[in-house]
Amino acid sequence: MASSMSSQPEQYALEPTTHVPNSTLPVLVYRSVLPPEPNKRNTREAIETNHWYHGGDWKAYKAHHFHSVTHECYAVYRGRSTLLLGRGPLDENGGLEVVLEAGDVIVLPVRYRDFASAKNQRAILQSLKQEVLYTTI
Repeated sequence: MASSMSSQPEQYALEPTTHVPNSTLPVLVYRSVLPPEPNKRNTREAIETNHWYHGGDWKAYKAHHFHSVTHECYAVYRGRSTLLLGRGPLDENGGLEVVLEAGDVIVLPVRYRDFASAKNQRAILQSLKQEVLYTTI
């Protein structure tokens, strides 16, 4: 992944739901941008080059959640993962499923709800360590 993130990302803008505020900023999905044969070390190095700070090394996170004051960046370095974005467990409509493969990176703006379920999936979660001004959301 180049430090400028030169690859053109897929962009998804999701409307708020009854239970999820979602952001006016789009979700960004970068396909196949990690180094060849991505692993924990070179993935972390690639992500931190882009001013993200290591937040942990996780398997699929199977609880609906969102962050009210930070953006999130997930990098998949092994396996695959399906994320349900922008929809809570009580919502009947809305949201989007995104499938991520090894080498993919997704950036979730503040206030997007996400939920992952996958087998043999490992991701490095990087989260920006600063508050986001709600006036810009």
